[in-house]
Amino acid sequence: MYDSGLSRVNFYDSASNYANSKLAYNSNYVKNASNVYKTQTDKYVSSQGNTCTDGKDDGKVGFLSALGNIVEGAGKSILNGIKGMFTDKEGNFSLLQTAKTVALGAACIAFPAVGLAACGIGAVTGGIKLVNGVSTALNAKTDAEAKDAWEAVGDGGLTVGMSVLGAKASYNAVKGGAVKLNGISELEQLKGAPEYQSAGLLGKAGQFVKALGKDSWASTKYSWGKIKNVFANFKKTSDVKKANKTVENYEKMEEADFDKLTTDQKTKLEEKYNKAQETINKNSDIVNKLKKRANDSQAAKKKLTEKQGKLKEAQENLENAKKQEGTTDECLESLEKAVKNAKKEVREARADVHFGKLTSKARAGLKESQTKEYLSDITSEGLGNIIKRIKASKDSSGLLSSLSKDARAVIEYLRGKECTYYDAVRQFGYENVLEALEAFAGARLTDETL
Repeated sequence: MYDSGLSRVNFYDSASNYANSKLAYNSNYVKNASNVYKTQTDKYVSSQGNTCTDGKDDGKVGFLSALGNIVEGAGKSILNGIKGMFTDKEGNFSLLQTAKTVALGAACIAFPAVGLAACGIGAVTGGIKLVNGVSTALNAKTDAEAKDAWEAVGDGGLTVGMSVLGAKASYNAVKGGAVKLNGISELEQLKGAPEYQSAGLLGKAGQFVKALGKDSWASTKYSWGKIKNVFANFKKTSDVKKANKTVENYEKMEEADFDKLTTDQKTKLEEKYNKAQETINKNSDIVNKLKKRANDSQAAKKKLTEKQGKLKEAQENLENAKKQEGTTDECLESLEKAVKNAKKEVREARADVHFGKLTSKARAGLKESQTKEYLSDITSEGLGNIIKRIKASKDSSGLLSSLSKDARAVIEYLRGKECTYYDAVRQFGYENVLEALEAFAGARLTDETL
């Protein structure tokens, strides 16, 4: 998403994408906007259900009836807009239309000026449909014609509203891009300019269009620069990784192997090595990032190993305490709590290993439910295999006695033929299900030992 620095840009971008989908859906009618209303009206008139309800088929349907048809038209507009993102004229799924939708959405996000233009076209198209709908509704001769017209009003009104919201987001993004490129926005400076304040309506319009054009161009240049930097950094990172591999292979080569090469082979190998060293030296920032990433990964794996060791120790202490006579309930409860805390630390350490490549902002953005499901999938045997083994297993007093009461209930529940992991989570909660699955996987039991 284009970073405009605005807190509401996520919502506005969603509105912009919707308006763009409506534009794509009605693309065949944009050149002759007046035909949009006529085409929709023809469809409405041919539809079933819009019949006289007040005993007088005179085109006067009343406020509540008109309001209901407006809402119905807006609802159809949403459904048609979503459907139009992925289907052709006949209503069949189309990869081409889907690609167009994705391309248009990406262009609007990457280049706010494109989004602003698309929303402008959407607003004009929706405005024409809205005006024509109101005009037809007020002059309708039959109730069916009036109701269909009010539905068109709802469709056009929603299109205009969503287009305006999207245009506002794109407008602010255009100004933001201009500031990031040039340090100033022509549109912002225009507000306090004396020549703008003293100009007439046409003069103000001309100055606004001129300022908008300058900011749009600056914003486009800024966006294009960001895109080029992303690809450039990707290429540099790839080049550095290849260069590191070349240097590593060169340095690993034994002297005896090197002496076996011909002079020409040695020369080429040394040239390749020197070129790789040059690439590494020129991109020290990327080299440092790769080193930091590798060090962080090693540290995370070491931390996970330590936490797994503490978990194993806590589980062994709990097992030994259960086998000893005279162990109090308070002691067992304390040891069970220690096991639970150790499991939590293992899951957090495992998350550091698997999510370590993400930025802190990206990690914070992961939803809790997604994280939990992912952590469940990366248990030692894999979620699917564990569930299959639980369903096929027999009772095991040794395993079940080591679990908490809720975890034992999870195992028994999952042995049901129709029970799934998600059913168990809803029934017992995520923590209890994960405890049962981890204990089952950790025991590495086979069908013969259960």
